[in-house]
Amino acid sequence: MKVLPPPAWPLRADPSVPIHKIVYFEGASNYTILRFADGTKTVCSKTLKRFEECLPAEEFVRINKTYLIRRDYIQTHLSKSEILLQNGLRLKVARRRKV
Repeated sequence: MKVLPPPAWPLRADPSVPIHKIVYFEGASNYTILRFADGTKTVCSKTLKRFEECLPAEEFVRINKTYLIRRDYIQTHLSKSEILLQNGLRLKVARRRKV
């Protein structure tokens, strides 16, 4: 189980949030919604870019300006511009992003 060290992890209130339980991050202006595998969510007052900078690129991929997805949870590529997650959520992939 990987846990990011507190200085690199934007969640100062709870640095022990295990990243393997996070399915995806959803950017909402200056806030980020963390969605977990069990269906729960939490809101953090950090930007999606801040999370992207501290997460391992081999585990998470930015598919568009709103979503940062855990690669393990991508079920299939529906087309060049759309993916399907294991929870049934369909998400658009930006033209300039490669998954």
